[in-house]
This record gives sequence, C-alpha cells and structure tokens, in this order.
Amino acid sequence: MVIDSQISKLPDNPHLEGYAIKNFAQSMLGDIVKGGMKMGKDIKEIKEFWENCFKRSNIDFKILARRDLSDIIERLNQYQVKRVLDLGCGFGHWSIVLSKAGFRVTAVDISSEAIRRVKTWANEERLSIDTKVCLAQEIHSLMDKDFDAVICNSVLDHMTFADASKVMQGIKDVLKPGGIAYLSFDGLEEGEDEVEKEFVVLEDGTRKYTKGNRKGMLWRFYTNEEIRILCKYMEIIEFVEKCNGKREVWVRRK
Repeated sequence: MVIDSQISKLPDNPHLEGYAIKNFAQSMLGDIVKGGMKMGKDIKEIKEFWENCFKRSNIDFKILARRDLSDIIERLNQYQVKRVLDLGCGFGHWSIVLSKAGFRVTAVDISSEAIRRVKTWANEERLSIDTKVCLAQEIHSLMDKDFDAVICNSVLDHMTFADASKVMQGIKDVLKPGGIAYLSFDGLEEGEDEVEKEFVVLEDGTRKYTKGNRKGMLWRFYTNEEIRILCKYMEIIEFVEKCNGKREVWVRRK
C-alpha cells in the first residue's frame, strides 16, 4: 500500500520530528482497515466463497430471467436511461432482461465464474453485454463514469457498513449527474438450519459465517436508518419496505 510505505519512512524515535505524525497516521490507517474489508486474506476468502457458490450451483439460473422487471424498466425509461451498470450481477438475469429491453448493459461481479456464465448466456441470446470481474468497492476507479443507472440488487448486504459506504460513493462517482440507482436490502433471515446459523459477529454487526455452504460469506442486516445514512449523498426518490422485510430503494445523483 503506497500510504503505508510512506508512513514507514517517518522516524521511530519519539525525539525526532515526524514521530508524532507517524503515530497518528498509523492509528488512522488501522481504523480505516479495521472498518472495511482488509486487503489480502479477507478478500481472498470472500472471493473464494463466491467462486465456489457459483461453481457448485446446479440450478437452472435462466429461470430467473422470467422474473417480471417491468416496474424496473418503466422507472429506467422514465429517467431516459441508456447505459446501465449491473453491479454484483451474479448469474446475470437482470443483465439479460435489461439488455433485451434495449439498454446498454455492463455486468460486474467479484466472481470470475459468475462473469463466465453471464458471457455464455449473453452469447447464446446474441446479446452484447460488457463484462468485468471487479470488486464492488473498486468501481469508482475501474469503471467509466458515464452510466445513467446502476442496479445493486442484494449486494450491499454482503459487506460491512464501511465497505457499503465505499460502494455507495463509487456508485455516485460512476453515475452521470441526475443518474439513478436501484438498491435492495434483505430482511431478517428465517428458516436457517443449525449449521448455517454458525457465524461470528464483526465489530459493526456484520455476520461472517464459519461453517456449511456459507463459510466465508458476509451478511449484514441494515436498518432503515442505516440505509438512509448510506444514501446521504444521494437523493432518495423512493423507499419501499416489502411485507417480507426486504427494502427497495431508488436514489438519484444530485
């Protein structure tokens, strides 16, 4: 890390100029790393979970494309959307449906296996969908900054609050002024078996599962207030809470 290497050049001797600055900087850097997803081991473990998740899945994921997204498409058309970023695209069913509806879609996911499946599906449907393997937290630096809309469906639930905040800043950065984003958040989970319930709780309340098929997965329940805090730099157009506890939020870049 560039910042870390620069800090290391400052003196360790408390009597020399720069020692206090080094102490303060190391403290701040530690807080930043602790609050978000650390580089290295943590990211590797999370990537491995999602790679394995998509590799072992034997469901007919194309059935997912039958979901009615007419309300989503209507909202996108209302704001004259042309280019859409499907962030955390998974199997790509939203990307496929939106591409068929005439939008220019870029599909992004942390999993190379997910992106491979999206490419294959798009080719079978003769659709032109741009794809990229990318951490959601890094879209601000890797993506074009001219999207009319971002779809972020059940993505922010799978990271800490600090990382979700980074993603929201990234979403704002890649949107054109006046661009919109769709966000969805899960309700409290029910019906888990005893193995799937085994997890540790991180400092901010995020669960990190330790056993079963979910081993390595992060999941966090966001309160309505926390969601509003995540959206504080955007205009909330609509905030809907479903009967199952799921929240669907539309925001607009000011």
